[in-house]
Amino acid sequence: MKSYLKTQNIRAFIEPIVGETTVKTYFSYYGIFKDGLMFGLFRDDHFYLRTSSANLGEIQSLNTCHLEDKHIGIQAKNFYLIPLNQLSNRPLITSWISSTLNEMTEQIKQTEKLRKKLIRYLPNMDINIERRLRKLGIKSVDELVEKGEMNIFIELIKIGIEANDNLLFRLHGAINHKYAQTLTPSEKNTILQEANNALYNAGLRKRFNV
Repeated sequence: MKSYLKTQNIRAFIEPIVGETTVKTYFSYYGIFKDGLMFGLFRDDHFYLRTSSANLGEIQSLNTCHLEDKHIGIQAKNFYLIPLNQLSNRPLITSWISSTLNEMTEQIKQTEKLRKKLIRYLPNMDINIERRLRKLGIKSVDELVEKGEMNIFIELIKIGIEANDNLLFRLHGAINHKYAQTLTPSEKNTILQEANNALYNAGLRKRFNV
């Protein structure tokens, strides 16, 4: 409880810099969050700040150390103990915290951009299907949409990769932003009829009894 009360002092100091923050337990620490981003850790009168790449060299020059805690894992190396004498330097702390939050926000934006390009994040898709599609040279959402579910289905069969009605429904749903389980019996029937026609036109036997 004493440590929690002391986090209130830290948060009161930080509030003019970033506004209201929240505290949540994070392993044996108190994590300090702004808009869901954890930029600080506090325990035993020690405040650890997540550093941005822009400020890493400056913080390391203070002869401080990064957090070492096997329970936190690889993320621990991003947090550095901030000496108490530096905590009183409001302009410097303002610069560090602002830089950290800006970098974290930008990283989230970049991750979201990447997610939009990766097939595995579409409805019905996963990394295993994504890997199968790469064997056809399909590596992005745009390429998936351009190729279309019927052409993909036929090409997978031609190269000996198992493709069934479930995969066909999942591909159709991914391209049309629908979950496969929401397809009606009528929609599924139409898809299978189209697949039979595509198989026949490709010189392959029909697979579905519709």
